[in-house]
Amino acid sequence: MGPVFVKEPPNRVDFSNGTGAVVECQARGNPQPDIIWVRADGTAVGDVPGLRQVLPNGNLVFPPFRAENYRQEVHAQVYSCLARSPAGSVYSRDVNLWIIVARLFVRFVSAIFIWNLSSEELSPMKLESDKRHRCQSGNIKKLDD
Repeated sequence: MGPVFVKEPPNRVDFSNGTGAVVECQARGNPQPDIIWVRADGTAVGDVPGLRQVLPNGNLVFPPFRAENYRQEVHAQVYSCLARSPAGSVYSRDVNLWIIVARLFVRFVSAIFIWNLSSEELSPMKLESDKRHRCQSGNIKKLDD
């Protein structure tokens, strides 16, 4: 008997880089089919440490990742689950990933006070809210636009 899906993956998987996702794919048949994840062009995918993992049970795992680790060749892909055995092969529907990549942006809305800690002095410093500043080794410098 050729492969038949027991759990076919959904057409769309939504997740954020902070949550990650598990895409399930299970098939049965005689003999038991192998599960292979492929890209839209038919090439098989493998593990990418920290970004994508193909589990022995057929699941495709996208673990949580830092925004700067986003990779188009991993996260902006259309995947398909292939169940294959000597009795035949069957492809799942396309799986489109929709990923929200959260980045931290800080915007100062009002005046910011930073405490100036010198040897015997504790006094606040007022920074202009519409200017960019850099704090480096305890010194605050205004950056030119």
